[in-house]
Amino acid sequence: MVPGPVLVIEDDHDAREMLRAVLELNGHTVIVMADGVEGLELLETARPQAAVIDIGLPGPTGHEIARRIREHPGSRTMLLVALTGHGLPGDYQDSIAAGFDHHLVKPIDLDALIRILGPPLGATRPPAR
Repeated sequence: MVPGPVLVIEDDHDAREMLRAVLELNGHTVIVMADGVEGLELLETARPQAAVIDIGLPGPTGHEIARRIREHPGSRTMLLVALTGHGLPGDYQDSIAAGFDHHLVKPIDLDALIRILGPPLGATRPPAR
């Protein structure tokens, strides 16, 4: 169960907006960023409880963003979900080593993402399907 906002960091506009729509339909408050550096900057103000991060970001990769989140004192327990086009065992291990809790391969299984995040805290109705 995610008690606060979900941060989505995805550089592809269509994918980012699709994730926003699906998560909002399931009752989550969502913050979207196209850039990992911007996402890191809002850790102090928004206090997201989970982050869904594309691995193949321009600039710092999703792995580097995850490492920085894990180094941030207020974000060490944040639920981190990697999104990537790479699904070999070594890719999964790299994501876990970077600090991700889950590794989803694109095109992602949206039901799996919803199960990972769980219902938002205080949800009074079942999530939309």
